[in-house]
Amino acid sequence: MALRILRKVASDIKTNEFYTIMADETKDKSNQEQVVVVFRHVYEDLNVHVDFVGFHLENSMTPLH
Repeated sequence: MALRILRKVASDIKTNEFYTIMADETKDKSNQEQVVVVFRHVYEDLNVHVDFVGFHLENSMTPLH
């Protein structure tokens, strides 16, 4: 079911000209880093639609040098 939803979100994004992918990092109560992923796209009638994809655990968000 989750894959079907993601495919629908991808299909909606492909058919719209304007979209953005937003990602933000935060630490949870147990001090583990999580990334939140959200897709936002605009329909032809200029209505904005937001799809929350989920929280994803990360080992580290420290940039590589």
